[in-house]
Amino acid sequence: MNSRLLTTSVAALASLALAVPRATADPAPPLRSGLLATALPFRDVLARASDRALDKLGQPGAFAADDAIRIGLPGPARKLDGLLAMAGKTGVGPDITASLNTAAGQAAAAARPIFRTAIQSMTLQDAGGLMNRTGATDYLRQSAGGEIHTRLRPLVRTALIRTGVLRQASSLATLGLTTDRLVDYVTDKTADGIFTYMGREETTLRQNPLSLLQK
Repeated sequence: MNSRLLTTSVAALASLALAVPRATADPAPPLRSGLLATALPFRDVLARASDRALDKLGQPGAFAADDAIRIGLPGPARKLDGLLAMAGKTGVGPDITASLNTAAGQAAAAARPIFRTAIQSMTLQDAGGLMNRTGATDYLRQSAGGEIHTRLRPLVRTALIRTGVLRQASSLATLGLTTDRLVDYVTDKTADGIFTYMGREETTLRQNPLSLLQK
């Protein structure tokens, strides 16, 4: 980000952070036309928020360590989570749920280009809905969530193969855990985790605009 754009971004954030009530999540009034240009830096704010979120989630064990985003087995197979975790710890068998979370982290670590492309596609007329604490993240999820899922899915599938999950999951086919279903499920959960962390980072940037200067 060049110095001129960074200065503009910080100034815009500072003014908008003061405009957002700290004690409520209610939507702020629509931007006036004269302020529309000041919302443009939110593309850069969102890019920074996504970079920070993906960096954190790409760290080993990040998905498994956070109760808010930890991935368990879907549907009827969920009842086996505890047994599989115990089997993995005792060396009796593989811990599929641990591998699911490892795969999600690997996919997140490789997803930066996907989110950067989606963010750069946000247009000027989109800016009016970005005033809430997580407004930019919410808008990105609403407007580009399907495309992000489609582009994220191959990364998840590759990670599931790398971690051995797809091979392990074949033993759970009787519970309806087909390969395609598992890939879609983990892709959904990976995207959920990324957007959750992006929202947290966006909120931090709004509350402390100067943190945009920090790496």
